[in-house]
Amino acid sequence: MRLSDYKINTKLIIAFTIVALIGASLGAYAILNMKRINDADTRLYAQELVGLSLMKEANFERQRMIVAIRDALIATDAALRDDAFTRIGKAREQSQTLMNQAAPLFSTDEGRAGMAKLKEEWSGYLASVTEIEKLIKVSDMATSNPALVYLKGTLLPTSNQTGAAMTALSKLKEVEAKEVSDGNDALYQQRSGAR
Repeated sequence: MRLSDYKINTKLIIAFTIVALIGASLGAYAILNMKRINDADTRLYAQELVGLSLMKEANFERQRMIVAIRDALIATDAALRDDAFTRIGKAREQSQTLMNQAAPLFSTDEGRAGMAKLKEEWSGYLASVTEIEKLIKVSDMATSNPALVYLKGTLLPTSNQTGAAMTALSKLKEVEAKEVSDGNDALYQQRSGAR
């Protein structure tokens, strides 16, 4: 039988069925692509952005350790030196904790290799920190002078305030990124009808 042998009613039903099947296929294809985009967005936030943030914070704590070492070196009395040693210990512990939290988020071979290298470098760094602590403990206290007074009284407070402002902005960007990711998830759920 040829197409011209069918009644117009049958021809219309066949045509509408073909158009509906094409539309359904395109819809299914679009939903699958939306899911891929949603999954990539979720991974971007949960693994990449969080991992970046944790490593940034671990490095910041390492820098705090360096500042505390400097403070121990320039301490003019035992109380200031003891406070600096306390801050070295806290920064060391916090940096290690943050690196441990970030480690599982490095899932590529390159990321795992980088974490292995970091672990090796970190061990050497901690040994150096321990050695400088020993050397500082047996060194004479610094003598107060105008540069140390200015450093402690003016430069350090403004530097700390600037660092706090930078940290606040970093944390704000993390919150905003999470909100965008959550919004994209909700939009995907709403548009796809998935629950």
